[in-house]
Amino acid sequence: MRFPQLALALSLMFPLSLAAADWRQLQLQASQALQDGRLDEALELARQALDEAQHSHGKESAHSASSLNDLALIESERGNHTQALELIGGAVAIATKALGPEHDNTLALLLNQGLLAQAAGNHPQAMDALQRYLDIQRHRKDADAPSRLKALGALGHSYLASGQYPAAERSARQALAILAGQEPPDPLWQAASLDDLAQALLRQDRRQAAIEALQQALALRREALGDDGEVATSLERLARQYEAQGRHEETLSLRRQALAILEKHAPDSLDIAQHLNELAMQHYRREEYAQAAPLFQRSLAIVQRQKGENSIEAAILIASLGRLKQSQGDEKGAWELFERSLAIHRDNPSQPLYRAQALSDRGLLNYRKRRLREAEADFLEAQALLEDLYGHDSPELLPILNNLLVLYQNQRQSAKAAPYARRIRELGKHERSGLPGTVSTAA
Repeated sequence: MRFPQLALALSLMFPLSLAAADWRQLQLQASQALQDGRLDEALELARQALDEAQHSHGKESAHSASSLNDLALIESERGNHTQALELIGGAVAIATKALGPEHDNTLALLLNQGLLAQAAGNHPQAMDALQRYLDIQRHRKDADAPSRLKALGALGHSYLASGQYPAAERSARQALAILAGQEPPDPLWQAASLDDLAQALLRQDRRQAAIEALQQALALRREALGDDGEVATSLERLARQYEAQGRHEETLSLRRQALAILEKHAPDSLDIAQHLNELAMQHYRREEYAQAAPLFQRSLAIVQRQKGENSIEAAILIASLGRLKQSQGDEKGAWELFERSLAIHRDNPSQPLYRAQALSDRGLLNYRKRRLREAEADFLEAQALLEDLYGHDSPELLPILNNLLVLYQNQRQSAKAAPYARRIRELGKHERSGLPGTVSTAA
């Protein structure tokens, strides 16, 4: 769900003195600088506002709480999430003492605390703040519905990230109940809440119920927006679930509709590249290589124009083309593409999972050509990347460990093979999560 931007400055419920007017002017200037992306200037202005608030009204004043909130939001935009959470925590504590726990300003700060924690990935803190906010709002007759919806959406996302799927489902259903009580209900909020509900249902293996929620979300967006980019995104969400059910023709139809919508508005956009890639992958998985190839190539051409020939996105697509060539029996073409992809990954090591996959693919080619030393080096490098990413005890390591086991067994290197056999037995007791990007075996 997309939430409205956090409010920078809070409206205080008392007349402004001359000193407070100076403070307010600094706040407004900081807000404008933040909106313009001038983060360093925004930070300096917000610090001046905090100094003014503390000097004129005291460190424990509502003015100081508001300025701490401003600083927290700016630090979050700067990527300093730990500092942001410390600042917003101080703001909530001061406002609770100065104004009371149920004052509008205190509640606004508490909501910001939850949203900032959720954005920072601190889900326990997010869930605590958001649940406290919702508990107070639940008993208020004048509760602000958009803010409650925002809180429920963020709370649901934190529940999902924490593996609390039934709780995430409850949050989505509560949001839908609030919307059902509005006259008229906001269709885009409804669609976003239905998307959240679908995610919670999917995590509970209730795919058909999730599909029904996604169908409703798509219908709402179509009626409200017509041929819009959000409709294309909604089509793709539904297409993925149809594909999981083996509904190939319906999946293709949805993806072609999404592509047609995007081509009307931005024919050379990265969104187009993403949808072309999804279509290509669908054909590839069905071994329809002739249909997949031009889609991959067109997607790559757009990415190279928009992001650069040596972008990490280009590296990922080049490796996909390499796997396509490999599946078509063109090992020379596949080798050249894997080499190109890995050269980009070496210069830009920001995607270790995709780099590991390309290494394993090249290692498999080396293995088939009996270049066993080179295959071992590729597999070992992929193993190291995946262990850094997932840890040493993750079932996600099983494919690459099996690659190395087969390699050593076929060379009768039992001393090297034995540790891999033991690890595979231990990890095999756990189910793999099925995350994308796992590498193939050498067998």
